[in-house]
Amino acid sequence: MCELTEGKETICDSAGGSKVAYLYSLKDSLGISIYAAPPTITAGEITAMAFKTGKQAYAFNVETETLDGNTNSIGEKANSATAYEHTTVIKLAGNSAADIALAQQLCKGRVGVILQLNDGTLEAYHFEEGIGGKVQRSRTVGVALEDFNGSTLTITSKQTLPEMKIDSTIVDSLLIPAT
Repeated sequence: MCELTEGKETICDSAGGSKVAYLYSLKDSLGISIYAAPPTITAGEITAMAFKTGKQAYAFNVETETLDGNTNSIGEKANSATAYEHTTVIKLAGNSAADIALAQQLCKGRVGVILQLNDGTLEAYHFEEGIGGKVQRSRTVGVALEDFNGSTLTITSKQTLPEMKIDSTIVDSLLIPAT
C-alpha cells in the first residue's frame, strides 16, 4: 500500500548521534547466510531475527561523535522504482596489527550493522540477506600530535528497505553465541 494514512506530531528534542555499532557478517567462511531466521519486518521495525548457532554480532564501542548512519531513498519517476542507499561511517582509533587484520576481514566480506543511538533506540542497516554492506577502509596516522591515528570504515549498500528499528532484546540475543 502506498497511500498516506496519517500525519506526524512534533516530539520533544533528543540527542542525535550514535554511541555503539554492532557489526556482523552476513555470510560465513563458506559463503552461506548466517541467518537462522532472516529479519521479519512489521511497520518499520525488525520484530524477529536470529543467527545460526555459533554466529554473533560484535560491539564496536567508539568515541562520542565518531559514528554516523544514514539512509537515502533513491529511484526515478520514469522507472516507477524506489530503493534505499544505506551508509555507515565508523572511526576506529588504533594502529595495531590486530586492527589491520580486522579491517582486512571486514573489507573482504559483507556486513550488517545495528546502531545504538544516543536516544536509546536501535536501528539496523545493511541487513537484507544476500546484499549486506561493503566495507571500505581509509587509514591515516595523522601529522600533528592531536591528529586522528586510525581507520575510517565506510559501509555502503543499496537495499529494497530503509533502516529499521530493532528491539534491544533481539540485539542482545545476537551478541551471545548460541550453544
